[in-house]
Amino acid sequence: MRLLPIALALWVCGPTDFAVAQSTLDWPVERRLPYHVDSGPRESLVVGAEPASVFEEVVRVEGAAWLRVYFGQVQLAAGSFIRITAAADNEVQELDASTLAMWQNASAYFNGDTVVVELMAAAGTAGNRLVIKDVAIPNGDLPAGGEGECGICVPDDRVASSELWSSRLLPAGCTASVYNDSSCMVSAGHCIGGSMVVQFDVPNSNANCSLNNPPVADQFPIVTTEFVNSGVGNDWSVLIPGTNNLGQLPFERYGELRPIALVPAVVGQTVAIWGYGVDQTCTLSQTQRTSSGSIFTVGSGHYRFDVDVRGGNSGSALIRNDEIIGIVTHCSFACPSANSATRVDLQTFAASRNDLCGGSLTFTFPNGLPDLVDPDAGAVIDVEVGSGTADPVSGTGTLHLSINGGFFNPLAMTESLPNIYQATIPTVNCPSRLAFYFSATTTVADLARSPQSAPDVFHSSVAATSVVTMFEDNFEADLGWTVSNSGGLTAGAWERGVPVDCNRGDPPADADGSGQCFVTFNSAANGCDSDVDDGTTTLLSPILDASDPFARVSYFRWYSNSFGSNPLEDTFVIDISDDGGANWVNLETVGPAGQGVDGGWIFKEFFVADIAGISNTSQLRLRFSASDLGSPSVVEAGVDGIKIRQVLCPQDICPWDVSGDGSVSVPDLLLLLAVWGLDPSGPPDFDGDGIVAVPDLLVLLANWGPCPF
Repeated sequence: MRLLPIALALWVCGPTDFAVAQSTLDWPVERRLPYHVDSGPRESLVVGAEPASVFEEVVRVEGAAWLRVYFGQVQLAAGSFIRITAAADNEVQELDASTLAMWQNASAYFNGDTVVVELMAAAGTAGNRLVIKDVAIPNGDLPAGGEGECGICVPDDRVASSELWSSRLLPAGCTASVYNDSSCMVSAGHCIGGSMVVQFDVPNSNANCSLNNPPVADQFPIVTTEFVNSGVGNDWSVLIPGTNNLGQLPFERYGELRPIALVPAVVGQTVAIWGYGVDQTCTLSQTQRTSSGSIFTVGSGHYRFDVDVRGGNSGSALIRNDEIIGIVTHCSFACPSANSATRVDLQTFAASRNDLCGGSLTFTFPNGLPDLVDPDAGAVIDVEVGSGTADPVSGTGTLHLSINGGFFNPLAMTESLPNIYQATIPTVNCPSRLAFYFSATTTVADLARSPQSAPDVFHSSVAATSVVTMFEDNFEADLGWTVSNSGGLTAGAWERGVPVDCNRGDPPADADGSGQCFVTFNSAANGCDSDVDDGTTTLLSPILDASDPFARVSYFRWYSNSFGSNPLEDTFVIDISDDGGANWVNLETVGPAGQGVDGGWIFKEFFVADIAGISNTSQLRLRFSASDLGSPSVVEAGVDGIKIRQVLCPQDICPWDVSGDGSVSVPDLLLLLAVWGLDPSGPPDFDGDGIVAVPDLLVLLANWGPCPF
């Protein structure tokens, strides 16, 4: 970690043009308790088996709303890892030696007062050791005051929001924002310290103001930062997150950012803030909310503004026209015009962003990036390189291409006009997984990249002839889905049928236009009281074949929990299994807040091979669970249009073309006759009976002529 250590100031006075006393806006969330556990050296001598649990510790702090585990000197052999499971919601995090280092020897944040920590030793390894040092729990501080408090310009006009470029930064109790496609983030300098985590899609807090944490997949460790904490007008940080448990960075997962503004603000302009400030309404405290106002003063390093902020808003982006102009740092009792933010064009702040995250050039793709590349023809990508904080050097545009995980090979792009390029992906074997990024040189001799964190982050595609659907279920017929209910469910079980539109959060029609889908309690009876009540209903797929290494699984989902009383308290959970349902991995958790909780059919698609903990298999299953737990609320869910697709290559489409020249002709006949009576373990043994004979000759002749691609 690269840090610029500058003393933390909890109460400072600003520069000479800012005489009003100011307070920082962090709101720390945790206190750490000693919790000393040492497994001692452990071994797993069984050869050829999966990693085995060789030590288990149930970590419990009675009554705690959440826990976080801090580890000591852990030793993990190759293939060994730590597994942490929350008793409250079965959220799981697995940390091997490299990911534990990325998380700086700490876990994610888990809801509830109990987690199970296991040491999973790889087969045939010895010397694995698990040491727990501390456990973090809520610090118990309740938000004080309200309107009239530091930062609130009466009345408090903050409202709930769910932007996925804005995150909660823990344990400082601050806010951080994604500003580029490499997931680089900005926040306040006084928020930096310890093993930091950013959380997205944050649910409502508890009635006692303690936090609820999102799923592990929505939590990311901070791995690198530069910061300065020197008071009003010079308080900023640049942060680089690591990946979540699915191997994703924030922008990869959510696709949202707010760019750094190139033009500073002027007095009177409208601005807005999204952040995680505290509130006397406990369920809203340290959840995302937004408010707007205007710029009152423009200083050499700071802005003064009248937008409402509270503890937890430190690090929030000050937004003008969807661009970041400043970083919120301090509040004042002298409203309406004394809350302050550090300007993003502060020279040291801009230099740090460039040092850690680049951004000196812009890369745009007028015709997009290819999802599928023809293996025999390649692909041409239009690329335009523009000025960012520097200017590009004409003729330096380069495509960097990796095939099937190999090295990134530099390929010069063809320049038609200054800094207007065509990048060519050459012909490759089918199928192939392609990873690529772009670079160009600036006039100050820097190398800029897209994505900016390349090669650690890159664009991707697949080289194949076509994509075909291997399984499809539009729910017009019963293909073997089953329903089970738990938790004392009284109503709302999954049903297959044409949706009954009750106009209370349920889907008015199916997603794919076939007519039927699966929905929860599809009835207009009892005044359309047709939602999930008092438990969980689970829809389980039949066993599906996703054994192709390029298989993709997709579906439409509907979820609504924003209608009626007690909204935004429940979740819709989608899990996936690669062993017929014996073990499960969370694919998505929708809710209790954030995107996708207001109804609407949403399409989702995943490469099976990209799902952490899941392998390509002929034993794939999906599981959709909708729940109404706790306070009664209106929960409606739907599922439709399940598909499994895979890529095809010429040999898949035209296996009779043994010579690979695009047609079934004399060369193929000669190759068949050359192995007559033998077993070639594949074509031209077209019928698979272990010998090339008359039946195979008849198949070849029946398909004589050009291949159908």
